[in-house]
Amino acid sequence: MPELNQLLVPFLSLVTLPELLRNPTVKDEAAASGMTALNGLLLTYPVHQAADILFCQATIVPVGADQLSHVEHARAIARRFNRRYAPECPVFPEPEALLSDAPVLLGTDGRKMSKSRNNAIALAATGMRPRDSCARLRPIQTARSPTTRSTAPRSQTSSCSPHCPRSSTPTSSQSRSAAEGPPSSNAAPPRTSTNGSDRHVIAGLN
Repeated sequence: MPELNQLLVPFLSLVTLPELLRNPTVKDEAAASGMTALNGLLLTYPVHQAADILFCQATIVPVGADQLSHVEHARAIARRFNRRYAPECPVFPEPEALLSDAPVLLGTDGRKMSKSRNNAIALAATGMRPRDSCARLRPIQTARSPTTRSTAPRSQTSSCSPHCPRSSTPTSSQSRSAAEGPPSSNAAPPRTSTNGSDRHVIAGLN
């Protein structure tokens, strides 16, 4: 969408270098990838995210806890844009973050799940053999209830993925995950939600 990229020019003029350098998500991603110096693309990533949020005039953004700083950047950019370019008739609303019951999704190594950390599990692992899926899922530690513990012997198929030929019929949750398909691009199509008399536009980020 060319218009989405065109928003970057005015948006970049509304943020300062110290603000971008203080972004915790940018610093975490740089450390995880082993960067010794930030490149311009990663440094301005929060501004790209702000464009993904504001282009559809979103009011609600479902995010993880690690992306709250991006929403704050989007709110600041919206506020400064309206003040500078449209003081009489604001163009962009200041979006609110919406956290789920699991604000941080852990990866296969117990750290935050991220493609750059190579600890993510794609819903559609293209080209991955069943044995590779099993090997990737087997080391994952899962939480046990502190009061109950099963004494039944574990079968060899309990740690396999739903695509493993040794596993049994997939459960309903596994079927739903497989039916969702691969993730979309960052700028997901906006959705609308009506709550009473309030109408919200929901932006999707990955």
